[in-house]
Amino acid sequence: MTEKHSLTVKEPSAIHEDWSTLIARAADDVSRIIQSEIHLFETTFRSALEGQINYALAGLAMVAVMICGTSCALAALILWAHQWLQWWQACAIGAFTMLAVAGVIRATVFAAPSKMAGTSRPDSEAADFEQATSNRRVKQ
Repeated sequence: MTEKHSLTVKEPSAIHEDWSTLIARAADDVSRIIQSEIHLFETTFRSALEGQINYALAGLAMVAVMICGTSCALAALILWAHQWLQWWQACAIGAFTMLAVAGVIRATVFAAPSKMAGTSRPDSEAADFEQATSNRRVKQ
């Protein structure tokens, strides 16, 4: 009965040193993993942000070109109408034409954003998710 098992032998200095080394290594590994994840998030976020900025700049350039083109078309319409009408009548025709075009654009683009596929509006993904979940509830 005087046998000593290896589990009952106490060596406090060696055991504590091993545990402290393991805990230090584990903390170091966890901090490296967290740093790597943060770096990965920064890289992904930066590339996504750059893509969105490029998309916004391209959209801004497109809008600027469309405004210039529309202004030239409006000037041409007014000058063409002035051949037969007075200036105020020609300008009125141009203004009413632009108001009609704006009404058509508003009716088609902003009619139902949740039902339009592939919209570039920020809330379109949320609307698609809501629509998908509501369709799933209806089917069940």
